[in-house]
Amino acid sequence: MAIKGLIQCLYAAIICLAAFFQLQYASSVKDVVGEVIPQYLVWNILLLGGFYLLLSIPWKHVCTGGILFSFLITLLGIVNHYTLALHGSLLTVEQLGNARTALSVIGSYNLFASHLLPGFFLQIGFFLGCVLLSLGEYFLCERRFPSHRWERRVRIGVSFTLILIAAFLFGSSKATPYLKTVRNSWEPSTTVQCHGYPLILYSGTLEFELPVPNGYSQDALSAIPMPEVPASEQEPADIILILNETFFDPAVVTDIETDKDYLSCIPNLDGAILGSAVTKVGGGTNITETELLTGNPQSVVGGTPFNILHMEDTASIVSLLKEQGYYTIGTHCMSSVNYRRSIGYPAMGFDEIHFIGDYDDLEFYGNRKHSTDQSVYSNLIRWYEAAASQEDPIFAYCLTIQNHGDWNVNPPEDDLIHVQNYADSSMEDILNEFLSCISLSDQAFVKLCEYFRGVDRNVIVCMLGDHSPSFIDTITTKTLGDRTQIAQATVPLIIWANYDLNLEEDLGERSTAAVAPLLVELAGAQNNPYFQYILNLSRSYPVITSWGEYTDAIGQVHTLDAAADDAAEIWNCFYLAHNNLLPESMDEWFRIGIETEDLQ
Repeated sequence: MAIKGLIQCLYAAIICLAAFFQLQYASSVKDVVGEVIPQYLVWNILLLGGFYLLLSIPWKHVCTGGILFSFLITLLGIVNHYTLALHGSLLTVEQLGNARTALSVIGSYNLFASHLLPGFFLQIGFFLGCVLLSLGEYFLCERRFPSHRWERRVRIGVSFTLILIAAFLFGSSKATPYLKTVRNSWEPSTTVQCHGYPLILYSGTLEFELPVPNGYSQDALSAIPMPEVPASEQEPADIILILNETFFDPAVVTDIETDKDYLSCIPNLDGAILGSAVTKVGGGTNITETELLTGNPQSVVGGTPFNILHMEDTASIVSLLKEQGYYTIGTHCMSSVNYRRSIGYPAMGFDEIHFIGDYDDLEFYGNRKHSTDQSVYSNLIRWYEAAASQEDPIFAYCLTIQNHGDWNVNPPEDDLIHVQNYADSSMEDILNEFLSCISLSDQAFVKLCEYFRGVDRNVIVCMLGDHSPSFIDTITTKTLGDRTQIAQATVPLIIWANYDLNLEEDLGERSTAAVAPLLVELAGAQNNPYFQYILNLSRSYPVITSWGEYTDAIGQVHTLDAAADDAAEIWNCFYLAHNNLLPESMDEWFRIGIETEDLQ
């Protein structure tokens, strides 16, 4: 019996270690052993071991529970693999709150595309290996040594003992800080190699707490000099803000030739001012969305914003413009449950909200299942005209969907753009369809601006992409050095108005958080001190990323942790952004016309 017990213990250890490696590889971690911190490795194995033992209790043979355990781990690994590949983020407990969003767009992807299959087959390989191991355990141990009733009782006793130990360890005050470190990491995909994916997944069950920036305190807040907000001398213009799904120019990261120019309209639009915004790499629409609307860098949030934040506690461009008499419209041509926008949008204070059920006559490009920008803008114009019947200035925010993946849906004859002499032939079909979509966005934006050119009201229109496509790593061929990740997150930014904006130069490169403050200023509305601080900061530090890098005024890239003493203004911005997310925030920073002494 002692031999049987040793074999079963060895079997359990191997199958749990295999599960850990399997989940790490599903998270794109290649150097599993070299990077993981030993104490976290123990915790991960303890989590997996407890799960395995629970599944083994009902069965006569431990290998039955092992096969079931391996099957569930494989299923989790496959889902995580596709979540990371198609959405650009790990599958976490927060992501489970986005399950409806994922299901609503999953039908548009080719899950068996060539670049996705290696990861899929790797997970299947792990599963088959564990099945063979389980069969080996059965023939070596279960058939050779007869089972006794007391064995199952011992297994149950050991299982619950280990589970109680694990519950004690994970619930102890000593363990909580470690778990919250994982839970509140700025970019979970960069910490999985050190902490382990099972622990990251488990840490998501803890109650969410906002990560507090280093050095944050009331004294630090009080020491931040409040900027002077210049008064505007013009009547506030209507503002149209468009966040365009996966609107990205591949030429930023790869040398590309096409038979026709896929961005031929916007550069030739009279009055258009061009630049770029640094958003997210490969996914994360809701993250870019809230950073754009609130000015809060994602690094102070940690997680999917609408899923974890109470937006009524957070000042934004919506609340700022409503203070100044603007009528506000928010719209997205998909289901309201996606990223809980049905809760997030009303909490931000939009006067009028429209989702998929409110749209008329939506059109589609070929076999693609996502509404075209042109048909979305037609509905936006309809709602704008209804709102323009009153005299209040209008702010309209529109999130599009046309360019969402997958990008190998239409037959080749439907492609409008074709790459020429591209080095990677396996990407040609995907790039042809993707660039065809970008071309349609280019044309639709110019048509929208031409409509507003004929409107008898001052209107300013701004559009930027929400992130780069999920295949960004595959097409990045330029040698970009320390600017690689910034380049992969850089999307076009365009501002146009039907009046003179008096700008003598292009917009340059800027953070997503710095777009709304600039737009408010150009529209002739008034910024609050927080937005003004962001605007002033962007002149010294144009780009501040969520992964700890920033650029200075001459474009050099720095790492925030390494240069914290030289970037006090950036940390001050983080302190203000964190305060903006709290129920009791400093109104003198986030509202207009409020002096500090008024609050005493």
